[in-house]
Amino acid sequence: MPFGGGQGDGNIISHGPTVLDGCTSSRCPYHRNKSDVGNVKRNVHGMVAMIDINKTYRTRDGREVRIYATDGAADGIHGAIHGAIKNERGWICTIWNKNGSWMNTGECDIDLIEVRPRHKRTVWLNVYLNGALPEACGSKEHADRNAGCNRTACIKIELDFEEGEGL
Repeated sequence: MPFGGGQGDGNIISHGPTVLDGCTSSRCPYHRNKSDVGNVKRNVHGMVAMIDINKTYRTRDGREVRIYATDGAADGIHGAIHGAIKNERGWICTIWNKNGSWMNTGECDIDLIEVRPRHKRTVWLNVYLNGALPEACGSKEHADRNAGCNRTACIKIELDFEEGEGL
């Protein structure tokens, strides 16, 4: 089904206002009348961050996203990303700008956010109350072997974090 077409086949709904069903954000253009043109996502170098078809994305409000194409716009920027958002009725077709913003109007619930891999690890932390810095080890045995004479506790910590979190 082409973008901008009819109501779809029950599984996919065309691009347009229907894509915002369930969106209550005052930041979305359908929920406010002022525009914030130029407020786009930028990388650490100040360049507009581009969407990579080989990466996984979700919407800012957490919904699953499929990316079909990243070269869909004549100017290479506005509406360059073609894809769909999953909601309770199925997949809804939409387009995004090359940087993943829905309409360059500031943050919107359907902007694209990269899903980074999650990591889970267990570490053992040797704790010292005399001011020595805690030391993390990959196993209890390793923590015991490396413990200083003033160790006060050895705490098991379960880590669950997104790659790049806190950086």
